[in-house]
Amino acid sequence: MKGPAKNVYSLLITGSVPTAIPTSPQARYSLVTGLVDAWTGERWNAPQQPGGSTRAQSPHMAVRMDEFAAAWLDDGALELTWPVLFKLPAIGAHRIYLRAVDASGADSGWVDVAQLVVR
Repeated sequence: MKGPAKNVYSLLITGSVPTAIPTSPQARYSLVTGLVDAWTGERWNAPQQPGGSTRAQSPHMAVRMDEFAAAWLDDGALELTWPVLFKLPAIGAHRIYLRAVDASGADSGWVDVAQLVVR
């Protein structure tokens, strides 16, 4: 993808297949607005400002905005710190997917990057 990303998405999915993504818990950070919001499985909740005492929440997780951080590294990479509190419905094994969309609309698609077990 060329150019700066417009939005950066982080996704937690309860299965191992991308077809479950539309209804899976997600958190999204926008480089344009600097805000974080959470996907409920049906809609995006109201975006939250990093650094505040609130949380970007969904029924499955909450992103702690007081500890969320976004920083550009010397090599041009964007480093995101997602302090996430998982709720009871998220207990179990999950796949973590990431996605980026740049200002021209170029889309990386969902990329499977890791496994996570919530206990």
